[in-house]
Amino acid sequence: MRVPIAHAMAWPTRISSGVEKLDLTKTHLEFMQADLSKFPCLALAMQVQKQGQSAPTVMNAANEIAVQAFLKERIRFTEITELVSDCLNQIDRQPISSIEDVLSVDTMSRQIADQWILERA
Repeated sequence: MRVPIAHAMAWPTRISSGVEKLDLTKTHLEFMQADLSKFPCLALAMQVQKQGQSAPTVMNAANEIAVQAFLKERIRFTEITELVSDCLNQIDRQPISSIEDVLSVDTMSRQIADQWILERA
């Protein structure tokens, strides 16, 4: 944390944080397969990535609404995946060719997510 703190405190100039430069050749990292049953949103994100088109926009918008609702204690943590999944199932995939397409899908996704929360309140 010394590096980001030094960066934030000295902004816009750079100061030394007293930490050595990161050398990844001296670091041993080990990666394991993610347990998708423990991380259902990760599994959903992997599916969305394969689907492409408007699916990532739907997922992002629905997830933002879901997390906000969770933080306000309107839904349970475990309902985040359910809400996002339901939104993805309700909106047909469509090509995205402009910012207007993104904004339209984003708005529609947020409306569906908001309705999902209201129906379960």
